[in-house]
Amino acid sequence: MGSLGITQHPFIIVLLGITISVFLSRFGGSGNKGIEPLTNYIKNDLVISIPVHLSFGDEGFKFPDLAKAVQIQVDQELNYIYPGRIKIEIIDQLELPYSNETDTFLKSQYMIELIHADKDFVGMDSELCKCYVFYTLDSIHSNDLPFFVTQAIIHHLLMSEIYTFRNNEFQDHLLSGVPYSIGISLNINSNITESLVMELEDYFDALKDIYNIAHYIEVNNLNQEHSATRKFNIIVVENLTNNTTEDLPTSSNTVTVLKLADLESVVPDITKVLDDHLGLSQHPSNNVNLKIHSLYRFNTIKLLEKILDEVRLNKKVNEDFKDEVVSLANDVIAAKMDWKHLYARARSFNLELEK
Repeated sequence: MGSLGITQHPFIIVLLGITISVFLSRFGGSGNKGIEPLTNYIKNDLVISIPVHLSFGDEGFKFPDLAKAVQIQVDQELNYIYPGRIKIEIIDQLELPYSNETDTFLKSQYMIELIHADKDFVGMDSELCKCYVFYTLDSIHSNDLPFFVTQAIIHHLLMSEIYTFRNNEFQDHLLSGVPYSIGISLNINSNITESLVMELEDYFDALKDIYNIAHYIEVNNLNQEHSATRKFNIIVVENLTNNTTEDLPTSSNTVTVLKLADLESVVPDITKVLDDHLGLSQHPSNNVNLKIHSLYRFNTIKLLEKILDEVRLNKKVNEDFKDEVVSLANDVIAAKMDWKHLYARARSFNLELEK
């Protein structure tokens, strides 16, 4: 088959907090003398830890060494495909009693769920940041289970996050106070158009926590004057004739024309184009929530780098604001809080500097 938590230790977080406090005091506190080495540390030395919770999705077996074996293989695989600024921490929850309910905290975490089955395969959840690894007794006896779990983590569950850090493309134009406008024109004759619009609305709804986008969905209303005012447009047409072709704009950096082949492929085709334009990973194709989740760490770091540069160079920035930025940097380094919350703070500081 080629592709298919230990609780956080409080003393680690305390030590990280002490380390950065000593680091800042050594270079002059939160003033500019302290901001510069802090900026260099965030840009060049900070390693981002990504926890993955490993648990059973049924009663399970006794696997005392599985988490350790997976950690070793994950470290090796990640170092091979992306020896960069992220590390993956396997959180061993295999000893916890099985529960078919996911608590609020875990809904915002990456999870691997092991389920005994009659064949080996992997399935991705369509809403949660969760991957299901179905395994057989043969995979246990042949000691292949750590490999299967590693493949599921690297090439399925965390593929989007690794893609984001590896590509290193910061879409800061989507984070400003001015909404980035996107228009979608559905020029099709179908009685399911309403459901297609609802699916697209769900997609954009998932984006709102990470990007500032104003979207417009028009049905059978090809208005090129509207299109010209928007940053990006997707025009979906069916039954192309010579007459309609003459009226259509050609695909360009700001316009993509999609010829309808199958109603079932309309939304996937549109979201595929949008994913590419917005810098989102194409995988997993069925879970936009996971794609958005994978951007929180990367965007927070990039925003923080940008903010620290501005604070360091802009003499008009007051000391209170500098202290707040240093506090955010502390929290990012210690990873004390949910990354969605850290991103919201970074985004707020960035908007403040844009004023």
